[in-house]
Amino acid sequence: MLKKFNSALTLSAIMAIGGLSAAAASGDPVSIPTPAGTFIDWNNCDFNGTSGKVENNGDNIGSTGENTNVTFNLVSEEESSYQFTIATGHKGTAYMDISISTADCDTLFKAVHKMENTGSWTPSTTSKFYTPALPAGSYILTLKARDLEGSNYAGNWGKLALYNDFADNSEHIPGTVTIAKSDLIGGARNEGQNIGYVKDGCGTSNEITVDQAGVYAMTLPLSRYGDGVLNVTVTDQNNGVEAETNWPIPAESSNYTEHVINLEGELTTGRKVLKLVFNAGHGGFIANYKDMVLEKIADNCATFRGVAIDGQDVTAGEGYNWNCNLPLDFNATTTIKTNANANAIITATAVDGEGNAVAVTDNGDGTYTLPTPEGSTQTIVTFNVSAKEGVVVFHDTYTLRLYRIGDIIINALTIDEVDAPAELLAALNASGTDVTATLSDWIFTAEPTIVATFTDNSKVTATGSVNGAEGTFTFKGEAGSKSKNYTINVSGFHFYTAADNDEMVKLVYDSSLNQADGSWSNGSYSLNPANDGWGGTQFKFKNNTEITLSVPANVVIKQIKFTNLKDNYTPGTIGYVTSEGATVYLPTATYFRNGDGAEKNIFVNFEGHKAGTPVKFLFTPGSQPVAWFEILVNKEALSTPPAVNSSSATPTANVNHAVATFNFDREMKSVTAFVGKQDVEGEVAGATVRFKVWDLPYNTTSELVIPAGKAEDTFGNVNDKDIVLSMTVGAPATVEAIEPVVVTNVDEWKAAFAAVAASNNTADAPRAVIFVKNGDYDFGSEEQTLRAYNVSIVGESREGVILHGNRTGISNPIISTRNATGTYFQDLTIRNDLDFGADKRQGVGAAFYGGNKDILSNVALQSIQDTYVTGSQSYLDRCFIHGSVDYICGGGDHFFDYCDIIHEIAGGYITAPSTSANNKYGYVFESNTISGYGPYALGRPWQNEPRAYFLNTVMIAEASAEGWGSMSTLPTHFYEYNSMDKDGNPIDLSTRKNSPTSTNTYTPVLTEEEAARLTVRNVLCGNDSWDPASATLQCEAPESIAIAEGVLTWSTVDNASGYAVFRNGEYLAHTTANRYELNANDGASYTVRAANAHGGLGAASEPATGGTSGIDAVTGETGAVSTVYYNLQGVKVNADTKGAVIRVEILPDGTRHSEKIIK
Repeated sequence: MLKKFNSALTLSAIMAIGGLSAAAASGDPVSIPTPAGTFIDWNNCDFNGTSGKVENNGDNIGSTGENTNVTFNLVSEEESSYQFTIATGHKGTAYMDISISTADCDTLFKAVHKMENTGSWTPSTTSKFYTPALPAGSYILTLKARDLEGSNYAGNWGKLALYNDFADNSEHIPGTVTIAKSDLIGGARNEGQNIGYVKDGCGTSNEITVDQAGVYAMTLPLSRYGDGVLNVTVTDQNNGVEAETNWPIPAESSNYTEHVINLEGELTTGRKVLKLVFNAGHGGFIANYKDMVLEKIADNCATFRGVAIDGQDVTAGEGYNWNCNLPLDFNATTTIKTNANANAIITATAVDGEGNAVAVTDNGDGTYTLPTPEGSTQTIVTFNVSAKEGVVVFHDTYTLRLYRIGDIIINALTIDEVDAPAELLAALNASGTDVTATLSDWIFTAEPTIVATFTDNSKVTATGSVNGAEGTFTFKGEAGSKSKNYTINVSGFHFYTAADNDEMVKLVYDSSLNQADGSWSNGSYSLNPANDGWGGTQFKFKNNTEITLSVPANVVIKQIKFTNLKDNYTPGTIGYVTSEGATVYLPTATYFRNGDGAEKNIFVNFEGHKAGTPVKFLFTPGSQPVAWFEILVNKEALSTPPAVNSSSATPTANVNHAVATFNFDREMKSVTAFVGKQDVEGEVAGATVRFKVWDLPYNTTSELVIPAGKAEDTFGNVNDKDIVLSMTVGAPATVEAIEPVVVTNVDEWKAAFAAVAASNNTADAPRAVIFVKNGDYDFGSEEQTLRAYNVSIVGESREGVILHGNRTGISNPIISTRNATGTYFQDLTIRNDLDFGADKRQGVGAAFYGGNKDILSNVALQSIQDTYVTGSQSYLDRCFIHGSVDYICGGGDHFFDYCDIIHEIAGGYITAPSTSANNKYGYVFESNTISGYGPYALGRPWQNEPRAYFLNTVMIAEASAEGWGSMSTLPTHFYEYNSMDKDGNPIDLSTRKNSPTSTNTYTPVLTEEEAARLTVRNVLCGNDSWDPASATLQCEAPESIAIAEGVLTWSTVDNASGYAVFRNGEYLAHTTANRYELNANDGASYTVRAANAHGGLGAASEPATGGTSGIDAVTGETGAVSTVYYNLQGVKVNADTKGAVIRVEILPDGTRHSEKIIK
């Protein structure tokens, strides 16, 4: 966003144009129109003595209130109409009155913006309004808050602009309203084909133009996931709300069932805003929906909006449209006001609770009078609606329940959100002013919450005390001058108080601990099945599925706390918790609700749990329960040798490396093994020990041996005999031929994404390759999300393939693989146009949001802030990453190999890691070059336990003396090693300091030994022996290229999956053969590039023209100052080393040129 737009006009010139006096100036004058893609700087506003403050360097204002009244001085040089835009974020609701007036207070434009509850203070819901033509001159823009509900703040306001180069983005109706043109409300997401992630307060807003006045119906394809009501409004900026419908979502709404929803009101012609907002009494998901169609069904309609009774609350009624509870001392008669339009003809009748008619008087002015019911009785009023001929009536009957409060009666009693037994409720409703009842057949492991709901809908929560297994709870009911005291005597309490030697174990979800068999394990404790998470801490489970919690052999469980338990969709309960031989106290009330804010804690206590015995539990019915766990345990001492419960190795059928895993019966301290002549140190994680084994011989069985005495547990016990695991390595994998899908435009790109999403939806899917020809691929505001396994996206050239768009927000990248695994990118550029190339940061513009096991080779990522949001694992080979603020941010383990980091604007931060505590490495930068504008910070802590390591970095643009910046107060692991200036001289790292907000103290410089351990193999091997560096090896250039009799031929290249043919330097076609038939011997120059196993293209062959063959390449002078060779683990090797190596040439200006070659 624009920090401050500086007009070329001087202040005196502005005043001369518009007759603006110095006294009228409320801040620096703001020139309109606002430049495209930028926003007005809030530093130029005047709060006029009301509440509010400018935040984020002028991006927005906050600390607003009921009286906030903001003004701007606007100046225009030419007559124009404008698109006025503003975004707000709110945790309640409010309204904003918007006006543009002259200095003489003549109002030229006005509108009302409703601030929806977005659940966040970040301005995310945008409204757009359209002004009439305003002549050149000066104006005052006024923004005033009113009608606050749910919060004392009026929200945060941002993204303010008046554009005049806007296109008519409205949808014309009758016709289709597309989600592609929707603005999102709350946390809703546009997932391409549908709107998803719809929770309470979420939805969409569309600009529409009504071409035919009248009454409309909307056809909406919708899939329902939870209870909810859809509020649909059509608002005219001058007339206000013209149509509104509250539509309960039917249960029969699966697979995008098409529903017809009548819009209750009459629409005039012109520009409007169609808004869909979903509401629910829970925080779970409600629905997904697609494009909607609006059709005219009539010219006029009869509408009946509601009723009112002076001084009383009229609410939605269960079984009735409305309900009103009248107090004991209410008037003898009741007068009801109705809200209906002129087309509605209303008649009213009423009956009492016995069905007897009650006289109703029509007062002729839209009000109706009838006798007030007697105490503890009700009257049902029915309103019948009819209309003139040709006028649509949406509902012909409405009902109102009038209830007169009499005696004090409890309508409902809940215990921990579960309905109490009927006999307990009946006992409490016995006559008298002091009533006592007993509850004896429930189990409690924590003090319960008991809530009574009375006939007037008032609620009271009981207070109580517990002594041993017994407890007493009391509360009081009141109605007018009457009161009643209640006492409930409760038994069945089974509390647990932690002993001094008990330990607390926390199981918090972390995706890095997912296991291949569908379980989750931190090495000591495991949950199976459970390899998915929610909200950063909670495990996500399946309903009606038994889950097993396994513990070490010496662990005795005392208590399990299901922490922050809820369901994402539907309510549920804990069906059972068992452990063989133990007495388990599971509370009777284990009900949990769905949605945000529904989290609760449920304690389960154990007596006689046997050490090491698993616990089994199940959720029912529910849909998608989530929770994390706090477990109180007691650990018994062991004196026996540690034993292996199970051992395994990753598959070695066609690869010569593996991760060998040993699951011991207890927590281990250290384990050492050998494979052939290799000594291998095990990585210990509780009771699980893993060995990373590389370079095994092919076509051979090798043994990993843990010698006796080399496996030591935490008690000092060691194994008394050798532990052996055999691994058989077969022949190297054969590279399969791949026919890529070639795309040349955005439509073909989208079709290719859809195709691989359908074909590659399982982890064992064969690799699919999308080849992108040189071109400009503008995705606009649409995210390109890949949902597939094993897909390669290969460009014709990094400079020639530009994949770009304009989106804002860290979760709204141009391209996303967050729902993909095994994606390979090569030779292309991904750019967010939000502010790339601007001289100032204008917002958060993510270019790429990563996923699991991404590989990027020779890829450019371009933006300013949050350029690359990292997923769980990635390898970047010779990439170019641009930015200025936190432009490499996120979690996971990631290796940046010989990349160029271009710092676009001085200041700022390269990285903002949010590394999980279970990730050992975070971001590792090996032999990168940093250029652009300094100084800058190498990183700052964002979330969790951030880690970043810069090794052997050439800093053409140098970092600040301190090296690291501040953000969140967290433990950090920020280090450098052997940083060099542009001439290759060591930089003095003695001035480096840890982040000012780090909670741990250390010197942020590694030793040579520590740096040597940070190899790509160690960082990215994981639990499955991932070897991404080998995937980026390029095939040799084809040789013996020749043209004869119209056929281009060349020699077969080892390990090639195919070949790309180029004519005069431009892509022509792909083939899996080593020949290509030409149309004619036209004298053109042809070259061929071989594709590796992932579809990436290697060096081009020598050219061939009609009747000629290629010649041997001639190597010219590179101008390099020096040339150095490294193996794929980053270790320097001799120039004559054979095999796959990285050649690095250092040029006279300090820059590096690197390439992977096979010698």
